[in-house]
Amino acid sequence: MNFFNTRKYFAPIFIFMLLLFVTSCARNKQENISSNESSSRQSSSSASASDEMASVTGIVMDATMNKIMINADGEEYFFGTEGATVIALDGILIDDQATVYYSAAEPKNALKIDVIKNGKNHHSDYQVYEVKGTAPSIQGAKWDNMVSQRKESTNFAQKYRDLVYVNLNPNEKAVFLTFDDGPDATNTLSVMNTLIKKKVGATFFFTGENIKNNSAVVKKVHENGFAIGLHGYDHTSLGVLKDNEVKAQLNNTNDLLEKITGERTNLMRPPYGDINDSTIEIIGQLKQKIYLWSLDTLDWAQSDKEEILRNIKENLRPGDIILMHASYGKSFSAEILPEVIDYIKTQGYELKALPK
Repeated sequence: MNFFNTRKYFAPIFIFMLLLFVTSCARNKQENISSNESSSRQSSSSASASDEMASVTGIVMDATMNKIMINADGEEYFFGTEGATVIALDGILIDDQATVYYSAAEPKNALKIDVIKNGKNHHSDYQVYEVKGTAPSIQGAKWDNMVSQRKESTNFAQKYRDLVYVNLNPNEKAVFLTFDDGPDATNTLSVMNTLIKKKVGATFFFTGENIKNNSAVVKKVHENGFAIGLHGYDHTSLGVLKDNEVKAQLNNTNDLLEKITGERTNLMRPPYGDINDSTIEIIGQLKQKIYLWSLDTLDWAQSDKEEILRNIKENLRPGDIILMHASYGKSFSAEILPEVIDYIKTQGYELKALPK
């Protein structure tokens, strides 16, 4: 075909190419406008957040603890992210595992934060309860000291949201009975038999020494499907120990438990509830979850069964972790347990073991 015979095609081709060019320019202009408007909105939103609540001043990833640390006006907040990389800041943090939302409408001391992983609300969304429970025998300086420790417990639960628990989900009509200091040859079995008869779940926190001396009881508790957690080896306060001593307390106890049950546990409760930042870090490195309590029956300080039951009746809340004992010298706790369970059931609560 002669080149000059193709001139009749040039005009429509030229017009088509020109239209493509003009459309492309218009699209780029619109995208720039939208981008500028979005940046303006983000700046405005960020400024508003700074005015109405704590401004976010820094963020650090800690690979050892698998967490984000947010420093907001001097207050530190911790959220587990399973090592994910954060790709945005300014009010909303987004990573490939979790999204953290800040509610700018609330004051700093009532900071509302939701962490969503795989479509489920994580522990960072939960309200941390004030610890409840009283005993006539605890007054004056003793009471003041206990209140101080309780406040410290709730502070740790706020600070280490996916590692330290005072209570669980307040939106679920369930509570969690827990029994410390066992196993022994009589009261642990009595408690276990009541739980079986009442068809409810519960968690036992055992010491290493008692596991060693009562292996048959441990085996029965495990075979009947109850959760077992660590309570140190010899009930020494972990807060006064060196890091290697804390590890030995937990690892030695877990080793004993594994020999009897064939399983290790990631549930633990520090003796006396005594922990500090260093202890928490060590426990986190051992992949343990720290379960304290939000409702103390104070059966460790009193033998009056009616007082124990009163603490339940006056203070029960959804998500409560309830502290009781199932060990030597605590027969009154085992004796009042049927009434405790019956009352909780009448209030519409499910009684469950702590999640592993």
